[in-house]
Amino acid sequence: MKTSEFLHDGFLGAYKIVKKIHEGSHAHVYQAESKAGDSVVLKVAEENAAVRERQVLLELKKKDVSCNHFVRLLDYMIHEEILPFLGRQDEDTKLGCLILEYATMSLDRWLLQKNFQPTWVEVLDVGSSLGSSLQELHSLGLIHNDVKPANFLRSSSGQWKLCDFGSTTEDGSVRFEVTSSYCPPEQAKSILNSEIVLASQDSDVWAFGKILYEMVSGQPDILVDDSRPDVMEVIAQLESDVVQDDKIRFPALRSVLRSALQLSPPRM
Repeated sequence: MKTSEFLHDGFLGAYKIVKKIHEGSHAHVYQAESKAGDSVVLKVAEENAAVRERQVLLELKKKDVSCNHFVRLLDYMIHEEILPFLGRQDEDTKLGCLILEYATMSLDRWLLQKNFQPTWVEVLDVGSSLGSSLQELHSLGLIHNDVKPANFLRSSSGQWKLCDFGSTTEDGSVRFEVTSSYCPPEQAKSILNSEIVLASQDSDVWAFGKILYEMVSGQPDILVDDSRPDVMEVIAQLESDVVQDDKIRFPALRSVLRSALQLSPPRM
């Protein structure tokens, strides 16, 4: 995506830019403030991608009436509203800007702060929230396609919410891009070999299981390559390492991990 590095007077529309959060090939993301002083997130992307993500967020808003599971869409700006604030008038790529609910921290940063040692209560809180988010998304026939800790955010009220629906597709669509460490290895390998892979709930479920495993084991970025050890053996070893006081909580979670981390995980 081609955009100016500089925003006109530090504003995008009526929003004052605080800092750039992320710059990728498909979107630029900023923390900003409204005129009332409220923190928001601005996600500037190519128009087609922004419109598609807006449609997904509007569908989720209808489904998630309590606003507990997904980052909320607050507003939307079209290309003509954005262009004057990019510091240039010859922008040849049409853009859209999603104004989103501000979240204080992503799960990956939160886990780093905790040195990958969350309590059981925190593991269950994250697992329950992420599982509920995916269940609601899948009930609409949609696949997130990029489930990872960086896309699970903690709101100012302490709720965990799923975000970044730029890769979201309908169940059965062709999947082109992946975050390899949170994609079932057999799918990642197929995509690298230019083989057709269909988006399915299974890949979201596998990523969900991997996130839970990392939280319980305290080992980030595991099970990422084709030579990964047998999942059942790994989980059995993990169980033997769990301190005695926590063994009463582990069996139910073990069942979830075993189910989610299969090569062809069952749907939620």
